[in-house]
Amino acid sequence: MTSNHTVPQPKVENWAYPFKAKGGQDVTDPQLYQQALAHAQGGTYLLGSNGLWHGGIHFDEGTSAFLDQSRIHCIADGEVVAYRIDDRVHRFATEADSEGKTYSTSFVLIRHRLEAPQLPNGTETPPSLVFFSLYMHLLDWAGYEAKPTLPRPAFWGNDRYRVRTQGGKLNVRQEPRANAPVQAELANGSRIRIAGDGEWCQIIEILDNGLTLRPRRTQTGLGYVARGYLEPEAAPKAQNTVVVLDQPFPIKAGALLGHPGLYEGRQQIHLETFSCDDVPAFIERSRAWAARLPESERTLLKIHAGASKLITHRSNIDANHPPRISDPGVQVGVDLILSQAQLETLPATDKVVVPARNEGGICTPEVRWWHLKDRLADGEGKPIDGWICEQELITSRHSPWEWVDYKTLVDNVTPAAKLARHLNTAESFSYEEKREFENLISEASLDPTRKEIESILRKQDTESNSHSYKPTSYKKLSPYQAICRLAVRHRTEWIYEPNYWDDLDKLVGNFKENPNFAWQQEKSKIETISWWSQVASTIRTHIKDPWHFHPIILIEATQSDMRELRVRAFIRMIRVGEGTSGKSGYEKLFGGQSFIKDYSKNFDNHPNIKIRRQGYTSSAAGAYQVMAYTWNDKAMIRIREKLQIKDFTPESQDRFCIALLRYKIRSNPLLTICDGKIEEAIKKCSTEWASLPTSPYGQPVKTMEESLKSYEIFLKEEIEGRTELYLRKGFLSTYL
Repeated sequence: MTSNHTVPQPKVENWAYPFKAKGGQDVTDPQLYQQALAHAQGGTYLLGSNGLWHGGIHFDEGTSAFLDQSRIHCIADGEVVAYRIDDRVHRFATEADSEGKTYSTSFVLIRHRLEAPQLPNGTETPPSLVFFSLYMHLLDWAGYEAKPTLPRPAFWGNDRYRVRTQGGKLNVRQEPRANAPVQAELANGSRIRIAGDGEWCQIIEILDNGLTLRPRRTQTGLGYVARGYLEPEAAPKAQNTVVVLDQPFPIKAGALLGHPGLYEGRQQIHLETFSCDDVPAFIERSRAWAARLPESERTLLKIHAGASKLITHRSNIDANHPPRISDPGVQVGVDLILSQAQLETLPATDKVVVPARNEGGICTPEVRWWHLKDRLADGEGKPIDGWICEQELITSRHSPWEWVDYKTLVDNVTPAAKLARHLNTAESFSYEEKREFENLISEASLDPTRKEIESILRKQDTESNSHSYKPTSYKKLSPYQAICRLAVRHRTEWIYEPNYWDDLDKLVGNFKENPNFAWQQEKSKIETISWWSQVASTIRTHIKDPWHFHPIILIEATQSDMRELRVRAFIRMIRVGEGTSGKSGYEKLFGGQSFIKDYSKNFDNHPNIKIRRQGYTSSAAGAYQVMAYTWNDKAMIRIREKLQIKDFTPESQDRFCIALLRYKIRSNPLLTICDGKIEEAIKKCSTEWASLPTSPYGQPVKTMEESLKSYEIFLKEEIEGRTELYLRKGFLSTYL
């Protein structure tokens, strides 16, 4: 499927996991998804339990023990191009059950554009790839009617609601909380548009004359109302048919797409990612591009089988008593790739940094140790725990854009051949049947997908083969990673062409004179659930065999978001020039005094103290030397309210600094920093911070060379998880 845009759609800036962790918490360690998928009841990537092709992954009752599967979210920024919502779930009968099992054909299809980061100060166009994410077996319309308060996806236009009370009016409050002042009332039956999917919603438009202001109340915006008194008016444009949007609907990572529906009577979601572009060519261009990216982009650590040694853990290992290469240990027997995000989530006791030293003229570089548990195996496939030393030639650092260890395969083996081999391996054929289907079995022996999976599994267990490939294969991280890094071109399972499936009739015993009722029902279900042909003509594709990626590994491989790390390094660089590095910097006034120790102020608000030094008078305070008039500016007050910056604590100061980058300084240097154009961003910010190069204020400044050097040092520290900031992970999404 190729884009029909004359201008490329915006690239993916943000990624999100399709489900949150159990309890509604954000996922911080990708290993959670590996554990969840190891407990799925079916739906393994590339090969199903029946030996047939399976291009996606399943989330079902097994994965629900680890994930909050009450709603599904978009995995990356993109645009909705098509969807289908059943009025109610379909049923297919069986010989044993005339009522049949239920299955949902509801889905959403989203188009994304993946683009490598720009080279520093470069003008060349980075390599890019259009890919799609598919979310299949979503909740039907009857499910929404049964639960009217369920949040509805935005591409339905679900911001329109009607007030439904017990006859009275609905209070409109100034803030999103139950005890906030009431500024107005909405009549029962009033129609409004809202933003937000929490308990309290912000009104963004009144669609009729139902709003009445309270006497002597000043209206502050349109206010907030409780969701429980709102009835959604939105509905899909059509039901039981594929809706292809005339104008694709822009959508952000993490946005609500719907809720899990039913498949064969059980709650299940099928998630799939694929591309109709030339994926091998993209990977080749991307790898060449990655070789030119700065070292700071190498956020993946690879541990190599046979080269890396895992040092046995001792209870007294800490920063003062680090492991040593000469300590007893076990040779690592498998390859493993860990992102910096995974390493950062390790407990503090599982991370040791031995600082660089210069003793007697001999320089020893800094050494980093990571305590890895339940992730590695020895040469016999047995699990091993211990400390890995990050060192040149033994471990290696990579950019996600190298697509390290990715393999591309073209799989043209027919489903008849795949099923024949599966039945033969399972010893389901008689001698006569084996001879009858000999050609199909022979064809399947060339199956590149099966052969690659068998090779991967044998590295962990010499008895393993593709017949034993099932979700539990994911319990070991190394084979999970290797299988998930297979990008395979194969005919999509979402096209229905009768001949393609009729070829399986003989194998399943379906004959005109003696039909196989279950198989006939299955083919009917395949036809009903298909959608590719309806969508292909609109998005201009003739391709039937796209490239498939594992969705979760795609998220993990590309979500090492350097933008947050760049922003963190940049604001730390600002503090060097302002003389406010370290924790004490958050309480510094112009001239160096502390507004807490010297003036008995606190972090409740900006101290608003004017200091006169060397001919200058300034109210600058805190880590970023914010002026009182900037803090109290009416526009900045509104921005602080929007961002819920309610005090002058260290975290609030960090967040306010980013607000300045985003909203106050001209040309939005925040985006410039995110793009890695640091020198350009420094020049933009020199009008706000007098210590930066090119500042027009006549005060002492850092040189551009000094500033860039500080930035690179801090970026390296941030990548390694060392920081002096109070920002929480994921902060950037609030500003973009």
